[in-house]
Amino acid sequence: MDPKRIRLIAIAVAIPVLFVGAVSIFGGEPKKAGPVVVTSGGANAVKTPRPSSTEMGLTLEDLIKGGTPKSTGGGVIVTPTLPPADPKVISELMEKGERNYMSGDLAAARGFYDRAVKMDPKCERCAQKLDIIEKQMLKEINDAFRSGENYIKDGRYDQAIWSLERVFALDPDPKSQFHENANTLIQEAKNKKAENRR
Repeated sequence: MDPKRIRLIAIAVAIPVLFVGAVSIFGGEPKKAGPVVVTSGGANAVKTPRPSSTEMGLTLEDLIKGGTPKSTGGGVIVTPTLPPADPKVISELMEKGERNYMSGDLAAARGFYDRAVKMDPKCERCAQKLDIIEKQMLKEINDAFRSGENYIKDGRYDQAIWSLERVFALDPDPKSQFHENANTLIQEAKNKKAENRR
């Protein structure tokens, strides 16, 4: 055997032996806790050992995964992760969204894109489509309000009501601010229409 190789093996074996010997001479067993944490306080600073990962309730598997589960009372709280999204399901949702978008049903298209994003938050295409359709819906809602207000000013109340009802199709949530505003303007148009009949 090569003399250099023998020397390297001897050094590799000697290091742990020397470490164990030094520990037994200078301080008994090595401490289980990690590095010491010093809290501020000048001369009266308190030195407390940082708990090791096993004392915090972390397992090697948790550390390898990169997680830092919170420890409460010695128990580990593991954050659940969603199962990987099925690309076929995502593709079907995106196709349905596209079909609804092409037919002009923006609210339904938004619903499909939103479900796709929730199932696969890493899907950039899904997020881009959702962002595009939300911006378009907001623009069309604003256009419907602007048209409705202009029709009311011009005394064209039926057109105002028709324009403002478009908001309900674009934003189907009856509790939204858009619904409240549209209802207010529709009521105003109806009242003015009734006044003009007198």
